[in-house]
Amino acid sequence: MRSQTAIERLSTGNQINSAADDAAGISITSGMQAQIISANQAIRNISDGISLAETADGAMDTMGAILQRMRELALQSMNGTLSSADKAAVRHELSVLDQEFGRIANTTEWNDDHLLNGTGGDGSGNFDFQIGTTASKNQSIRLSIPDLSNTALTGTTPSTPTTQTVHLTISGVDDEYKVLVDGKVVAAPPIGATPDKVIDLSPFIKASGSRIEAIFKNNSGFGSYAYRLEINGKVVAQETDPHPGMTTGVLKDFSYTTPADDPVSVQTMFSNIDEAMKKLTDARSVIGATINRLNYALDLTTSVTTHISASRSQILDTNYDEATSELARDQIISKAAVAVLAQANQLPQTILTLL
Repeated sequence: MRSQTAIERLSTGNQINSAADDAAGISITSGMQAQIISANQAIRNISDGISLAETADGAMDTMGAILQRMRELALQSMNGTLSSADKAAVRHELSVLDQEFGRIANTTEWNDDHLLNGTGGDGSGNFDFQIGTTASKNQSIRLSIPDLSNTALTGTTPSTPTTQTVHLTISGVDDEYKVLVDGKVVAAPPIGATPDKVIDLSPFIKASGSRIEAIFKNNSGFGSYAYRLEINGKVVAQETDPHPGMTTGVLKDFSYTTPADDPVSVQTMFSNIDEAMKKLTDARSVIGATINRLNYALDLTTSVTTHISASRSQILDTNYDEATSELARDQIISKAAVAVLAQANQLPQTILTLL
């Protein structure tokens, strides 16, 4: 019986092959096995979390290089030695870089999950990594990545609003008028005598300059008009006295193209780039700290798994020295018993021979 047990232990490699072998031991090792399996999954979770964070960090590194180049261009554009064509070229590169910055923020993914536009993870840019073997809150690590796709870089592209204050004052109109900016009507009161009005055109003017049109129309034969266009408080075009109309039709088709933003707008652009760089740097510091924390968690979980496996092995695995010795002992005893029995059977025959 003992030989059979030793042979079973040697062949399976397990000290405990049934509950009868060690009831307490099989309960302990089953619990340890559950811990080991869960810990191995936690290790995979942590490794995936590190990979995700490193992917985001790599994309942010590229975005940081873009912002550094944009800052360099902003400084270059402030130099008075550049011609208008040179400044246009600088603004074009700024525009292209601004678009690439947004593209990276909106397309960087890990396992089809957006990382940098604030929609990944739980839908708000929060990623939770399960690092433990239980559902406890302190067994997970959260990484929060802000939305970097809406980092406003106002003043970097020709399509951004101007930093200039543009006011158009309309007075003396007793018939009809409309004001257009880049072909789009921004003011058109009902036909008839209208009160004097100051129209703020700043929200509609582009940083690279916009075409302003004001059309005064005479429908009754007695129309009149007056206007004054101011940019940053300076009058750039005006008709001071109302001009009566003696015939119907258009009295005045006024148009003016605003200049490109002055260096003040570049200062604003410069400030926005610095703000974007700070937001990006803060996000990278959070990611770096989280990667370090995940690495520590990985080291700890790996160490715990190794020691639990060793403890389980001590209880469950066969002690080959002991099992081999036991088997050899039983085999020797068995052979000795057979030999003695054979001699005992031969003893009567030996006595008969002597007689």
